[in-house]
Amino acid sequence: MSLTDLPNTFPKLLELHELVNAKMSAFQDASHDFEHVRRVLRNASVITAAENVEQAFDQDTLLSIYLTALLHDMFDHKCIKDLTLEEIKAQQRLTLSALLEERGLGHLADRVCNAIEKISYSAEMREGFVTDSWEARIAQDSDRLDAIGAVGIARVFSFGGLSRRPFYFQTSQIDNEESFRAMDSKCSIGHFPDKLLKLSKLMKTNTGRSLAA
Repeated sequence: MSLTDLPNTFPKLLELHELVNAKMSAFQDASHDFEHVRRVLRNASVITAAENVEQAFDQDTLLSIYLTALLHDMFDHKCIKDLTLEEIKAQQRLTLSALLEERGLGHLADRVCNAIEKISYSAEMREGFVTDSWEARIAQDSDRLDAIGAVGIARVFSFGGLSRRPFYFQTSQIDNEESFRAMDSKCSIGHFPDKLLKLSKLMKTNTGRSLAA
């Protein structure tokens, strides 16, 4: 069974698609909308197939990969301004556990929530955790692939516009690679040296590294 076949076998997944779409439409953010989720799911399908996970792992692992990719941005801290990170994490775990339980997938709730908590670049840099499951590694690589290349560039400036973040600061002197990498991350161009240019070296799967190169 491939990742793309799962909604045919588990129709309840399509209900989750609708819920995620509705939730993320409220963000009004083209860089974190349901089309982003669709792209992450496609990336996850490619990585899963290339890494031969379908042959090596059971159905629950495939479902965990799918669900992690599908649900990973429902509680993105960048789009939820009135809660602390810990409050968001608690609400995320409570809500996702209930959603999965209602659809007969409650036994995967801990796996999926644990993986989602490890996808974030800022969380990885802050906490230094290890992505120790296939669902975490594949979903994280799939998400990061959508943050590089042409789509990644478009997403940076889309989010920057929504956040009223300047392209760059007039006082910034960018005359060599060192000064570029030292740019303030609070401007959109500064997001490239601060994060995006580092992602290709942080991929966790062989396929992710190959696609990011």
